[in-house]
Amino acid sequence: GEIWVGDQEISGMSEAQLARWRTRSVGFVFQFYHLMSVLSAYRNVELPLLLLPLSAAERKRQVLTALEIVGLSDRIHHKPGQLSGGQQQRVGIARAIVTDPTLIVADEPTGDLDAKSAEEILDLLQELRASLGKTIIMVTHDPRAASRADRVLHLDKGRLVNETRAEA
Repeated sequence: GEIWVGDQEISGMSEAQLARWRTRSVGFVFQFYHLMSVLSAYRNVELPLLLLPLSAAERKRQVLTALEIVGLSDRIHHKPGQLSGGQQQRVGIARAIVTDPTLIVADEPTGDLDAKSAEEILDLLQELRASLGKTIIMVTHDPRAASRADRVLHLDKGRLVNETRAEA
């Protein structure tokens, strides 16, 4: 079979080609943030850019833009321990979008947050989809998070058991 993402066939790519494609095309958001505790928000967001051939000035521009998009321009020097859970997840989202990927994969992005922070993160993900045209694949057990999706696939033991689409 073939796997296409947008206009690119990725099923025929070598491991090295896939790694380069993922670096540029996919951003990951994790339930437990996976931030480096000794690094500032700025440096955590900058990490994926270190894999790309960018100048320091271009990296800085992209990091500051990503942090502005998630509403953390005033927290760039804070380390994860100095941020709330919602702010840490926003840093994680900024890290996911800093390379301007077309696809964001979010694994339980609200699972470790209080209800208010979870709603703010879901609002942010919807805004990324609406204003920046990002495709978001979210894995969740949270019915509130799933209710925000355009399309929901219910899996049971790895098998598709149900699919619903949002009404237009």
